[in-house]
Amino acid sequence: MDDIFYRLPKAFIFVTLLVSAEAAWTPCSSTPNVSPKPGDPALPSLPPSFQTRIEANILDANYSLSAVEYVDDENNRAALRMWRNGIESDVYFDYDNNQIFSVVENTCTVSNLTGDANTVIFGGGGAAGGIPHVYSTAGVLHFAKELGETYMGSATLVRGLKANHWQTCMYWPVVRANFTLDYYFSVPGWNNSAGTPSVPLRAEVTGVYTIVNGVTQQFHHIYDYIDFRTTPPDDPSVYETPAGISCPGRKKVRDMPKLKSKYYYREEIISPGGQQIQQADVWYDFDWQLLRYDSRPLDISPPYNNLNPYTEIHDYNTGVAYAMDKLIKNCTIMPIENGTWDSAYNSSRQFLHMRSPASLFFLDDSYAYSGQRKARGIDCDVYTSTRSDFSDGLNVFEMYFLREDWSAMDNIGFDTDTPDIPIRLTITGAGDFGFTVIYELYDFDQETPDIQTAFDISNCYNDLEKIDFRITFPSKAGNLLAEYRTIFIDQAILLIASLSGGLSPLRITHTEVHWDDNNVYMVGTLLDKAPPIAKYIKSPSKVAPFKNAQTLQGVTDPYSCAEQCDSVDTFTCNSFDICAGKQVCTLSKDYNSDGAKLSDSLECDHYTRVVGGRVDKEIALNDAWIVLTDQVVKGTFQVTLNLDDGSKQVLKGSDITSDVLRNPNRVASKTALQHFSGQANKQVNGFDDLILTQVSVDDCANECLGEIIFTCQSFEYCYDTGYCIMSHTHPDERPDLIIASDHCDLYTRSYMAKFTETPGTTVLSSSDTIYQNINSDNQCARLCVDYNEFDCKSFDYCPNINTCFLGKKHVFDVPKSNIKEDPQCNHYSRNYADDFKLKAHKEIALRDNRVIEGVSAEQCAKMCVEEESFSCASFDYCGNMTECRLSDAAMSDVGQVTIQASTFCEVYIRSYYPDGSVYTKPTASGYSSGAMGGLGFAMLVLGALLAVGIYVAIGKYQGKSLDSMTISFKNMENSD
Repeated sequence: MDDIFYRLPKAFIFVTLLVSAEAAWTPCSSTPNVSPKPGDPALPSLPPSFQTRIEANILDANYSLSAVEYVDDENNRAALRMWRNGIESDVYFDYDNNQIFSVVENTCTVSNLTGDANTVIFGGGGAAGGIPHVYSTAGVLHFAKELGETYMGSATLVRGLKANHWQTCMYWPVVRANFTLDYYFSVPGWNNSAGTPSVPLRAEVTGVYTIVNGVTQQFHHIYDYIDFRTTPPDDPSVYETPAGISCPGRKKVRDMPKLKSKYYYREEIISPGGQQIQQADVWYDFDWQLLRYDSRPLDISPPYNNLNPYTEIHDYNTGVAYAMDKLIKNCTIMPIENGTWDSAYNSSRQFLHMRSPASLFFLDDSYAYSGQRKARGIDCDVYTSTRSDFSDGLNVFEMYFLREDWSAMDNIGFDTDTPDIPIRLTITGAGDFGFTVIYELYDFDQETPDIQTAFDISNCYNDLEKIDFRITFPSKAGNLLAEYRTIFIDQAILLIASLSGGLSPLRITHTEVHWDDNNVYMVGTLLDKAPPIAKYIKSPSKVAPFKNAQTLQGVTDPYSCAEQCDSVDTFTCNSFDICAGKQVCTLSKDYNSDGAKLSDSLECDHYTRVVGGRVDKEIALNDAWIVLTDQVVKGTFQVTLNLDDGSKQVLKGSDITSDVLRNPNRVASKTALQHFSGQANKQVNGFDDLILTQVSVDDCANECLGEIIFTCQSFEYCYDTGYCIMSHTHPDERPDLIIASDHCDLYTRSYMAKFTETPGTTVLSSSDTIYQNINSDNQCARLCVDYNEFDCKSFDYCPNINTCFLGKKHVFDVPKSNIKEDPQCNHYSRNYADDFKLKAHKEIALRDNRVIEGVSAEQCAKMCVEEESFSCASFDYCGNMTECRLSDAAMSDVGQVTIQASTFCEVYIRSYYPDGSVYTKPTASGYSSGAMGGLGFAMLVLGALLAVGIYVAIGKYQGKSLDSMTISFKNMENSD
């Protein structure tokens, strides 16, 4: 019997009637129509779904095994886990597809339910579609009832429990077995874990079966049911083959989801054996033949030679890779190497090509649906395949896709829900040297990656290798581009890329589209072609003998040889040999990527083209610019948009210029712009008093501050053209004229930067200079800056009554008794430090005109601005001594000013006058040295007289405390 039923322990399922030999046994016969005696209980009917633990004792074979049995008849599934002699065996029943999966020691075998002899033991009969359904425990009992069961009484004890006992006789012709089946159920009234009136306790089988040639053998089995429950687990993985197991021959019951040709995702690559996690971001575009991979090297090796994060872009249009260090900002242009995960050889292993959307994840027709499991708490459909992609042995690949009743709400792009989302890829190595690699996939988005931001290689080229351009399209269809902007840019890039045989789309970058009432403008940057040597993979000390299509003399380096190979017109050059010592370059039509056809050489190196197929000979930058200009001028540069309503919109370029200043990041310093408040994508029509071109936004701000013909109150800056449009009108005066702009920003003169706010405070409530109907503190600040009757140093603004009070004194100059709390108003005093540019940890050596101690840096700035005895152009402030050193030294004093390092001091260089205009140091007077000496002596006498007067005044007030901070003076002539 062991030979029949124990080749694999999968036969033990549900009632699991296994067979073994025993002593003499009298054959039985069934009595299908037997009637129960009066008062006999009926054989219990059990629920169709359950779980239980079982101990099976095979008496004559002298062994036991234990099992856990799961039956979910409602969902037509079942599973069995068994342990015998330290070995686990798992059996999974796929009733819908008529298959059994048996897993022993990580090896899965597949068989049909209808063709498996063991299934007869568990049931039979027809089902929908003619596929037999294996009987559950209740089904076997029903089968026993049909054959006739006899109640044997209730006196029997099973595991100490009083039990009802039934017996029937069965015969199964397939295995030619005749046996009696004894069933034992707990008597009603005994509480059990299932909460049902009666649960099965034991099944005992005694019988005989025929081996061969009429030879029979007796058997005796006892099965004890423990912890019987009528609720099977809800976890679907119980009924599915385990992770990391592939079952060859499994039926493909559903198609695997399909991936689109463009997508982005973030991944974690987990290596449990190496205790390592690597993160990466991937942008993939099969239509454009581009891939970007952002990660960090695992070791220090070329091309990065460090562990800095990097961006690597692969261009399969040319076979070129761009490796960019994200910290150092350098770039290496090189060939796409064999072995990169996104590339594969063609069938003859001659050249590389980009993996398709599915093959990037190693997906093909070999995968079969293997059930549902969770990944990161997400319900997934799992597809499994056995493959040899990563090693010579077979490995198990498992792809997890989001289950169809789940949805993924993207936070990018137009599509709110993306179908067919990959969640995880697990690769499990087979054999003694097995491994596991887990790819956790996040943020999977199958919308088109933005080629301008995702595949930007502009940092790999210097300014001489770029041409910025603007194409004008006379059209009033600008508003249409609010919806079709991306489509328009993509169509325009494809049109430019088709120039003169074809350019890689990577060469058209930083494209933008703007429009006004009459025109549409496309702005972009055209890049030079990649170095030809970057299109070829090197095989050092190798040559391809007898394959030369052309031999060139006098070529001394591989760069020149690659240039010749890439530009030859008479044939397509796919490889070359360079013998630098002999100055010989041989060109060939053949590929030799795998090196199988190459010979050793001590003097030469072989190079073969990375990609195959049609080879586009890319033209250089200036040639591409000439062709593009020619197309626009001739009117052949046309972008066609297919609209949703079926109509077409054609935009024809009419003008092209390279007179463009590109500032794509809008990065500006704070020095000049601190005097302005900016509004992105805004402009004011008719505000143009002066227009400058080809300037930066910093230069524009400085020009506005330094304008002397009119008072510049605002400017517009257009980043794509470098236009600077200045105006004498403050936009706050005509806010109704501010309109949206697609390519310019509006900067409004901010007078608040020149003042320091003290909230909830008034100082000037008794001021006679009062303005009402003032709508903002900035408007009040402007009144103070422009006031001519006196030097306005501060103001109070009360927004609840729209009132502005101007003052002659700074908050530093008034007694504390004048400073009052008022929650309805705010005080603003001149921020003199705003007129200076700071250089930290520096000081001006040997040029101190005046030194004051015990003041703050802002007070020091105020003293410098108000200094009358000399033109204060800068000051040092040393925080450790609260010392202020005023100086007439300006940074423009070339050769006269020495800036040296300092631990505690900082240099403040005067940049602006109080009215906001740019500070320029006054020129020297026309006095001679003799006259200046006489003037100096006179001032010395006057100073002595003043000193005496001050000394007397101080004596009168000696003992009285000053209301403001004490200020002391140091005589520099007597100091060291």
